[in-house]
This record gives sequence, C-alpha cells and structure tokens, in this order.
Amino acid sequence: MLVAIQDRFVEVIAQVSVGQGSRVRTEWRVASGFLIDGRHVLTSLHAVADGAIEVRRAVPWPDGPKRSWRARVLLRGEVEHADLAVLELAEDTLEAIGRLPLIAFARVADRTERLAVVEDCGAVGFPQFLERGHGTSVVRQAAQISGRIPVSQRPGPGLLTLQTGHRPEGPPLPSAGTTLAGSAWSGMSGAAVLAGDCVIGVVSEHAPRHGASDLTIVPITLIDTLPDRDAWWTLLGASPGRLRTLPAAWKGMLAWLTGIVSVVLIAVIGVVFTGWFNARGADTIDRPSGTGPLAIEHVSINDADRDRALRKAVTDPDDRAVLLGTSSTAQDALLERYQEAPIGSVEVTVVLVGRVSSMRIVNMRPQILKRWSVSRGACLPRPRQGEVPTVEIAADLDRPSPRFTPKDKPDTSYFRETQIDLKRDERVTFSMTFRAEKAFYEFELVLTVAAGNHDERIVVRAPGGGPFRLTGQSNKGYDAYYTESPLGGLRVVHRDAC
Repeated sequence: MLVAIQDRFVEVIAQVSVGQGSRVRTEWRVASGFLIDGRHVLTSLHAVADGAIEVRRAVPWPDGPKRSWRARVLLRGEVEHADLAVLELAEDTLEAIGRLPLIAFARVADRTERLAVVEDCGAVGFPQFLERGHGTSVVRQAAQISGRIPVSQRPGPGLLTLQTGHRPEGPPLPSAGTTLAGSAWSGMSGAAVLAGDCVIGVVSEHAPRHGASDLTIVPITLIDTLPDRDAWWTLLGASPGRLRTLPAAWKGMLAWLTGIVSVVLIAVIGVVFTGWFNARGADTIDRPSGTGPLAIEHVSINDADRDRALRKAVTDPDDRAVLLGTSSTAQDALLERYQEAPIGSVEVTVVLVGRVSSMRIVNMRPQILKRWSVSRGACLPRPRQGEVPTVEIAADLDRPSPRFTPKDKPDTSYFRETQIDLKRDERVTFSMTFRAEKAFYEFELVLTVAAGNHDERIVVRAPGGGPFRLTGQSNKGYDAYYTESPLGGLRVVHRDAC
C-alpha cells in the first residue's frame, strides 16, 4: 500500500502570548509540522512554546475538509540552538490518521573532498501568502519550496541553509538578517526539509538568515546536543551513528566513470566490480529482491502465569457460552475480539536471523499504537508457576518514549551502549519484559538495521500479525472474574481470586 508523503504534512496552530505587562494578549499563530508516525509531529519549538496546540490536516489530501486534533509538547529542544520539538497528539487520533511507518533521517556532511551541495531538497509548509478566504473561513494551502543545501554555508553554529530555487507567487523572502515571523512567509517554521526520502531538519523562522533566498534549517543532528537525546532518538527510531550522510560519496565516482571512453570504461568496471564484490561479499548479487537483511524466525509471548484482563465485560449470551465452553479455538477468537491483555507485565521472545554477510542491529524500540485507560471488563487469573526467567532487556510502556534498558541500568538506553552484529545465518534471541501500570497499550517493535550503506526498519508484531497488548492493573476492580475450570473452559470466580 502506498504511503503518500503528503499525508505527513500538517499545520500546527499554537496559542502564543504577544506583548508585555498590561499589554500582553493571546493570539493563535500557524506553523508547519511533519508526522513522524501516526501520533507524533516534528516541528519548531519556538512556534509551540506558550499555550494550547492544535494540529490540522486535510483528509483526504489535498482538497478534503481539514480536521483538527489537540496536541501537547512531548519533547523540547532549545529555542536558541536546537529549535526543535515533538508534539504528541491525543490518544484517539491514531485511528483517524492511520499508522504511518517511521521515516528515514539523514545528516549533511561537515567536511567534503571538494565543494559540494545536497541537490533536490525541499520543504512543504503553510505560509501566510497562501492564505485564502476571510474571517472564520480562512484556509491556508500548502507551499512546496524547492532548493539545495550548500554543505559549506553555515548561518550559525550547527545550522544549515536551504537555498530556494524558485519564486512562488506572492512576496519575496524578507531581506537577510530578518526573520520570517510577521512577513508573508510566516508559517513555514517547523516544515520538514527533505532530501529524497530522508528528513534533514526543519525550517526555522527564529534562527538567523543570511540571504534573500535562503531558509535556515535546524538539522536533526542537533538532537545530540540535548540532555534527553536518548528519548529523541528512540522516538524517531534512529541513532546518530547510523544516519545516512549526504551528499552520497558514490555520486562523485559515478561522474568520474561517466567521463571515460567506452573501451576503458568496460575495463575499469571489471576491476572496480571485482574489488567491490570481494569487499562486500555475495550479498551484492544473491540477495533476493524485496527482502531485507534480517529475518524474524520466531516470536512468542510468555504469559503462562500472567493474570489477564478483557477490555469490556462479556454480557452477550452467545459470547458467554463460548467463554465458559470447552472449544479452545472459539475461545481464542473471542478473547482476541475482547482485546485480552496480560496485566502488569509480559515477556516476549524474538529470534532474529541474519540474511546477508554483514549487518548490525542499531536500535529496537516499542512503538505505541493505542493507549487507553486500563482494561477492567473482566479478569482472568491464572495459577502461579514459580519464578519467571531472568530477562536481558526491559521496557516501561508508561514512559513518554518507551525504550529498552539493561536489567542493571534502568536509566540507560540499551541500544545507545550496545549494538549487535550478525552475519548470514547467525541468530540472536531477545528476551524482553514489558511493564505497564497506568494504561492499556497496543504496540509493536520497530528495529533499525544497518546493512551496507543504508538503514532499514523492520517491524515485529505478535504471533498472528496483530499488535502486542498489555494493560495495567485496575484499581477499581473488574466487572467479572473467570478462572480455568477443571472440566475445561472457564468458570466464574469471586473477585478475591484476581
């Protein structure tokens, strides 16, 4: 299924305070944003720093009615340096927006062999000059700004420049040294700057500008200067050491080969290919099209001694007959429909196997798909079977950005300190414990795998293809309580059993 890039472009409408002292007033201002997944938006911090926030998008793009969702600032950068923010939309928006796969991120090289530029870059935002209508019917249309990033032009420490390559209808950019705020270009702040399928950073109105056709970019790499950088990289599904570097070095080699006469070219290609093949191995020609560097060999949920809960009480007579009956197949289907989930914690075992001669697992994180109040429809207690086995890594789903931590370092990101190398047919087994107290969660695992000169993202779901589930314990009790019957099926028990 095609995931259109246009589905990621959103308006960010934020409440800001203007003026000082007795003259302070509240206004709503428009900025731009980019959906990282179905629930998180990358934008500029200065555009959302004060009050209430809404995110708005046309559904369907581009001419459908605009829908709005409330949002809050989840991660904050620093306005004067790393002018970045991640917004989290309300819990019920994932169903309306849909789940989007994680996007790739890239860095621009600091040093190059010769003067270089990153070509074919662009950003989509919602500037004031594309505002249409009057009064309550005002609507902003999207503007696509194209250009390129000169590697050696730095408007400030760590910042980059998008040199725009066209002049859209409307007023020109303000003069150098002037911010976009208050101009007809106001609203471009927070727009993601892309090169191909990679996000490099966001446009900032707040940062200094050094040219009449230049937009200042706050690179995504400035995340690494923030004290909570681990939470940022975990949410983005990336790591600073594995970002794609632009411009790609192979383009220079390709240009050189193009200038060689055909006879020499054939000979050179033979030598170059032989050395490249010997260095890279058989992956270069025997990797099946459409397959990834890593295979998911086994996934299991180890909840044999976990109490379980259903989202709602089983009141339908036919459903109750299935629940209390002896047909395990029908009962499994019913429990899935009622979103059965372990209570408190669950262990998941995942076995992965390498498919290429060399690859590296650089990150793995839980990605929350749904977050609701804890389940309290019914409790299904299970008999205890002794101590649970020791696990290698754990994740607390109640954290704003869940991540895996080592058993002996609960405050340290496991994949920030450890990366796992695999060769072809080598296996690695992850034994993971997930915990939850505050809510019900549906989630999946997202792995970032480095193979060759690029990263790939692999999603691991529960057996059967659905999401993993986990719920906290209900402090208000449950509508019903069931346990296993010695005659088969389940039987009703007193609430003290759970």
